[in-house]
Amino acid sequence: AIIFAMLSVIVAEFLGANIGMGFLIVNQSSQMDAPGVFANVLILSAVVTLSVPAFAQKRVALVVGNNSYANLPADRQLQNAVNDARLMRGTLEKLGFEVLYGENLDRRNLIDKLFDLTARIGQNDIALFFFAGHGVSFSGANYLLPTDVPAPRATGRSEEGRLAEQALAETVVIERLTGSGARVAVVVLDAC
Repeated sequence: AIIFAMLSVIVAEFLGANIGMGFLIVNQSSQMDAPGVFANVLILSAVVTLSVPAFAQKRVALVVGNNSYANLPADRQLQNAVNDARLMRGTLEKLGFEVLYGENLDRRNLIDKLFDLTARIGQNDIALFFFAGHGVSFSGANYLLPTDVPAPRATGRSEEGRLAEQALAETVVIERLTGSGARVAVVVLDAC
C-alpha cells in the first residue's frame, strides 16, 4: 500500500509576487509493484493537471532506479527498482515530461543527474524526482542510497553519520528543486 509520508503546499515568493509552489512527497516502505507504480503515476497526473495553471513552460523529471549495490550482500540486492523506474519513465514521457533517466547510479552520477535536472528547470516549470532503490532514515532525516554506498560496519551514531555522508539526503533534493524556480515540484521516493 502507498504510504503518504508528507503532503504539503509551500508558498514561496518569486520576483515580489506570491506564487504557490506545491510539493508532494510520497515515501514507500517497500518496492512497488506495477499497480503501486500506476497508483503513484495517477496521483502525480492529478497533481500536475489540477495544481498547475496553463502558463507552465515545461515538465522535467529525473527518474532513477537502483537495483545493484556493489558493497551489499546478495540478499540485500533489489529486484524491482529498475523495472519500476522504467515504467515511471515511460508513463511520464506519455504525460509530456522531458525525462532524465539513470539506472544503478553511484553517488557521483546521482548528484550529477540531480544537477542536470535543476539546470533544465525554469520559472513556472514542473519538476519531478523519482527514486526507486534503497533508502535509510536517521534521526528523522531520509537518505537515498547510491549503488556505491559502503556496507554498514557497526551500529550507532557514528555509523549513521558515515552512511549519511555517502548517501544523498532527501532535503538536498528538495533544496535543489526549490532553488530551481519550479512552480510545482514532486518528489516520489520508493525506497526500502
